[in-house]
Amino acid sequence: MKIFITGSNGFIGKHLTKALSNHNLTLFTRKQQGDLSKAKLNLEQYDIIIHIAGLLVGNKQEYINSNIKATKNLFEQIQNPKQVIHFSTAGVLGPIINNIPSESSNYNPTNLYEQSKT
Repeated sequence: MKIFITGSNGFIGKHLTKALSNHNLTLFTRKQQGDLSKAKLNLEQYDIIIHIAGLLVGNKQEYINSNIKATKNLFEQIQNPKQVIHFSTAGVLGPIINNIPSESSNYNPTNLYEQSKT
């Protein structure tokens, strides 16, 4: 199975890449391939696209470029229906005190990072 993964250098990405090492992986990292928000990708060949990439620490413009524009650019280049897995953060739901969140939970991000991942 051919799998395209963004963010493979991050904490989750490293573990996921190791777990999927028996598959044909293509890894997209900011350090090696550059800015995902401007990348021209040929995604037709992949069975699965996993988007984990995201900037955790930055200013507002860096969050917009790395978390919003990069995701938009990636998703606009997925032409045919594929299996797409997109990682975000539980923080988009805001503080979780007593209730277990669900797919229908409301968004309530409390900082710029969480807002950029909503």
